[in-house]
Amino acid sequence: MAVWKTKVPLKIQVRGWRLLLGRLPTRDELCKRGILNGAHNLVCPLCFQVAESGAHMGFSCTFSKEAWRKVGSWLGISLIFNVSEKNTLFNLEG
Repeated sequence: MAVWKTKVPLKIQVRGWRLLLGRLPTRDELCKRGILNGAHNLVCPLCFQVAESGAHMGFSCTFSKEAWRKVGSWLGISLIFNVSEKNTLFNLEG
């Protein structure tokens, strides 16, 4: 898996791995496990537009996109957001 071949800290690799497996404690996952109930508890707490999921949190939330843009700028790389979420996480153009 490409996540283990990146040059990022281990805790970031583990988070990316959990994101790809759908094992982050996002609101939709917590609902599936019976920890959260009701549609009002599923909404993303940052953008209040859609249900919070791993894909939304990591890639499609306007706040996440801006954070990724700033990280990429800080690192001097461009992040690709027009491909699948797996590729977005690990394909970097520098």
